[in-house]
Amino acid sequence: MIGVPIRALALEQAGITDLVAERISSIRFVQSDELPAIMYSTDDMKPVACRSSHNEYEGRVELSILATHPQQIEDLITALRLTFDRFEGISAGWHLRFSNGTEGPDDQDEDLKAYYKRIDYNVHAQKL
Repeated sequence: MIGVPIRALALEQAGITDLVAERISSIRFVQSDELPAIMYSTDDMKPVACRSSHNEYEGRVELSILATHPQQIEDLITALRLTFDRFEGISAGWHLRFSNGTEGPDDQDEDLKAYYKRIDYNVHAQKL
């Protein structure tokens, strides 16, 4: 639902695309994909429960980063925060309002030989 405007907003930011090119996709990740990459999950979005809501949703969006080096994680967290923390505006036909992000723990995936980190946002979205 709001994955398209989230991806579009990220792809407009040179600070993000310089690091991941177009490797921004829904939460599915193929082990052969090149790193670093960003995955997003919008599974927690729900319609706003009020009479006047029209195509309005709110919930949690998770942005996950996989990278081969810890510095790539730090660079991407910084770029994501500069883009999404307290963002309010229009992207791909949606009006979006983001909270400040909450970072999850640093992690390492031995099988992928990669580092992992996520940042969660509360989001209010309205289809225009």
